[in-house]
Amino acid sequence: MLILNPDLYSKRHVQWYYFRVSNMETTPIYTFHIVNFEKSKSLYSKGLQPLLYSEHEARATGVGWRRVGWNMSYTQSRVNYPPHMSPLRSYFTLTWSMRFYHHGDTCYLAHCYPYPLSALYTLLGKIEEDSERSKYIQREELCRTLAGNPCPLLTVTEFTGEEEEGRKKRGVVVTARVHPGETNSSWMMEGLILFLTSNSPHSHALRKSFVFKLVPMLNPDGVVVGNYRTSLAGVDLNRVFRTPVTAAFPTIFHTKKMMNSFQQEREVCIYVDLHGHSRKHNVFMYGCHTPKADHTQFLYERLLPFLLSEQAADMFCLESCKFAVQRCKESTGRVVTWRSGVPNSFTLEATFCGSNLGPNRWQFSDRDLLRMGSNLGEAFYKFSKCLQSKTYVHTRLSLLRRWHHSAFAKAGKL
Repeated sequence: MLILNPDLYSKRHVQWYYFRVSNMETTPIYTFHIVNFEKSKSLYSKGLQPLLYSEHEARATGVGWRRVGWNMSYTQSRVNYPPHMSPLRSYFTLTWSMRFYHHGDTCYLAHCYPYPLSALYTLLGKIEEDSERSKYIQREELCRTLAGNPCPLLTVTEFTGEEEEGRKKRGVVVTARVHPGETNSSWMMEGLILFLTSNSPHSHALRKSFVFKLVPMLNPDGVVVGNYRTSLAGVDLNRVFRTPVTAAFPTIFHTKKMMNSFQQEREVCIYVDLHGHSRKHNVFMYGCHTPKADHTQFLYERLLPFLLSEQAADMFCLESCKFAVQRCKESTGRVVTWRSGVPNSFTLEATFCGSNLGPNRWQFSDRDLLRMGSNLGEAFYKFSKCLQSKTYVHTRLSLLRRWHHSAFAKAGKL
């Protein structure tokens, strides 16, 4: 039986795990019980399995993380919340059985593919050492965190040296890992960074037309201490974008300051914040909807998700996208950025499980998440074509209109 720690300086946010087991035997069947999850619904009830990393297998075969476990269950726990919190409320228990196949092995079990701060530094170091990729990226320090960790800010574009030409480019901002336990967001960010700095024709075209500002890890402190959702201050940083305090939330304060300066410098047309989702399959987006929008604006607000669904039809579910601006989301990065004048402001949510689109269902690998980041880059390319060609955007909007009409008819709303 395992009991997970809540986020540091918090009594809540118990929903992920990453731990080591040693000296494992091959004969017994091991059954794990994690007894204090908070959420009442989980993808573990819909096919999600834990991840295993075996040091023996990694040395012998090069195999890394893989899915394991049977007899999966996610049920109400016999363990209740502490009396000073919610004495009549129960936690939830995750149970699974498994074998270990190498005597004396040391293994790691995880909720999602780990992506520590060191992995980001390793990625950026490799890019800076690459004579081709390094031409298109500049790395600077956005700020220091409460614990003194640097928060990197990346600028990706075609650096021409011509100031006037550079100012004509539109801006795109992408952030990730505001919630430390959502490691899938970092894998997507890595895929996007590798796409944008590649020598593919589409990447080259994007760098000619846009300046990309990327904040790969909004919450480095939370990542370092192993939090699921909060910062070192014990606060969900995606609820303080409206009025971030410099001393308490430096990464959010300086990200917002950077975005304000970026908007004064050029037209910023897209903001995407990368996340993970614990209760729904597939990849999808949350956007923002103007209440009194005409039909054309209604479609434009859904254009980027539609382009992404074309690009990643096996992973991205357009039907799962929502565009309501709820009161409880007013201080999120998505809504605050939209209200600041960025028309295409989205949260991109990647499931912790996998795809249930089509006949072949599967759980995402780290390679799938990298591919999703690359697909986001390809969707940016299609969006740039919409900005440049009336014929192209008319075709895409017509297809979106047809899809939307079909979806409404299917839902019985026509």
